[in-house]
Amino acid sequence: YPLCALAVSDERPELDKLSGPVAWNAHSLNVLCWAIGSISGAMSEDLEKNFLVHVIKILLGLCEVKKGKKKKAVIAANIMYVVRKYPRFLRKHWKFLKTVVNKLVEFMHEMYPGVQDMAVETLQEIIKCCKNRFVKLQEDETQPFIVDLIDALPMTIKDLQDSQTFLLYECLGDAVKAESNPHTQAKLVQKLMTIPNNNWCQITVLAQHNVAELAKPDRVKHLRHIITINYRVAKSIGKGFFIQFSRMFETAMNIYAVQAAHIREQVQRGGPNTASNYEIRLLLAYKTDVLKWLQECMKHISPNDMQVFRDKVIPQTLKTVLPDYQSSHPTTRNPWVLSLCAEVIERIGNLNDRNQWAPDSPSSRFVEQIFEHTFHCTLDMIRKNMEDFTEHRLNFFQLIRVTNRTCFQVIFRMNKEKIDTVVQSVMWAFQHLEKKRFRRRGFRSWRRCSRTWSFPTSGTTFSSSISW
Repeated sequence: YPLCALAVSDERPELDKLSGPVAWNAHSLNVLCWAIGSISGAMSEDLEKNFLVHVIKILLGLCEVKKGKKKKAVIAANIMYVVRKYPRFLRKHWKFLKTVVNKLVEFMHEMYPGVQDMAVETLQEIIKCCKNRFVKLQEDETQPFIVDLIDALPMTIKDLQDSQTFLLYECLGDAVKAESNPHTQAKLVQKLMTIPNNNWCQITVLAQHNVAELAKPDRVKHLRHIITINYRVAKSIGKGFFIQFSRMFETAMNIYAVQAAHIREQVQRGGPNTASNYEIRLLLAYKTDVLKWLQECMKHISPNDMQVFRDKVIPQTLKTVLPDYQSSHPTTRNPWVLSLCAEVIERIGNLNDRNQWAPDSPSSRFVEQIFEHTFHCTLDMIRKNMEDFTEHRLNFFQLIRVTNRTCFQVIFRMNKEKIDTVVQSVMWAFQHLEKKRFRRRGFRSWRRCSRTWSFPTSGTTFSSSISW
């Protein structure tokens, strides 16, 4: 079906053939429905409405006459594919949109292979195109439809796999983000996170009576599930997620510290090979999830929350994460710590404070603290060759680049030995074979350094302090 020759009149005979007593051909149906979806937006609104109504009627009739779950699943998937490709029609016809979404929720309980994936992915695409319809009160409705969807979550996710549940929470977060009233949005966020918050509270209560609960594999899996939901929702909602982040932050840091201490103890007792044990790998994966969640939340801190972020979130984060990174065995050091530190520096660098990089300012102390706990121990890991610890290597050079770009004056105030080490690290990046990842970041850092050295007041002194 060449798109350049496609016309609405061409499609109807083909659809009529498929609805008649012909041999079943799933491939032909898939191709035809793909072509129908491809011409979305090419017709006038009235013509599109008539055409889509005709297509849906034919497909629904086809679903009725065909027998067997496999055939019905293929037809249902094609119906939903066609529907989601016409967002203009969905936005104009609320009752039809609501019917489609309710049918998708119903499909989330269908165990036939592929149906649940189709349902969640279709809902995600529909919400992205029609999110405002979900948060506004529609005619003859008592509450916004997003509230109904959130209220039904316990039953909706009952039969879904973890990956499908995460995607569902993320797309509901997209709808919540469309709410323009901050107070109402905060209520929706709290309502959306009710299930993971209740599970989180149950685990923390158990841990208060027996901290060893936090190291049990089943418990760690449950914690990872909760943190991943928070990560996906934070990613979709953005700055409106801070109310949920504030609720979980302190407890998450305490659990991180407990599990980090357990990992260090086990590795110290059993040696580096202990890091390959299932229990330790699970704990390390949880730490990665927490670090990714922290970084994602930091990306979306609003200007109104920046003061709390600088005064409470950053100090507690660095106090928990940095000592663990420095004292851990190289095989258990998490490269996401370096990425998180780069994000911290990036965010505080956006503050409109002329004195934030003064010698005794909190921001300067944060940078000095980061370099004290991460620089030398990471450098010792990556300078033995150019291949080991690839992610640490990449994130380390990224950290240098961000620091160099954001607060070079903090590096400038370091002693000669530390400055020399920073410069040699940048030069080390040039020697890597992977140009696009390492040498490019080294070049950017070096270019920034060169610009700073060219300043008449400081360039000569600084460049003469470098021992080549």
